[in-house]
Amino acid sequence: MSLNIGTFDGRPSPLVDAVIDALGRAGLGGEHLPDIWVDVWAKAMFVANLGALGALADSPMGYLRTEMRGSLTRMFEETEAVARAHGVALPADIVEQTLAFADAQGYDNTSSMQRDYTAGKSNELDAQIGAIRRMGQAAGVETPTLDLVHLALVGRAA
Repeated sequence: MSLNIGTFDGRPSPLVDAVIDALGRAGLGGEHLPDIWVDVWAKAMFVANLGALGALADSPMGYLRTEMRGSLTRMFEETEAVARAHGVALPADIVEQTLAFADAQGYDNTSSMQRDYTAGKSNELDAQIGAIRRMGQAAGVETPTLDLVHLALVGRAA
């Protein structure tokens, strides 16, 4: 296990260095990333979109990455566009990387957001997909697929 750590402004930090050193001594490992926003957005691309689409389709990851691959890809692309509009230097092939990561997961995997949504519990839908949509609106980036999935889930929960 390794933990990625960084500062929001990309500057070196003695505190980050100390945490990475402590993780190393504990046998866990860690890496000081020069641009933590790349890691944050790459994770959000995977977690938020698979969670929301999984909740909407009430289906596991294997179904999403095969039968709903077009919708999933569009959600990844919209998330990428929002991140880039906010200056995040994602890798040029981030969508392909994220699809490959999804392809490597177990067919029956589901996300915590999907499980919470299905159980009628409070969930991260607004904090994840809602936030990406709001950031898109602020940057003038259209997110039609994210909008549709979000609004369908909010409408269903009402």
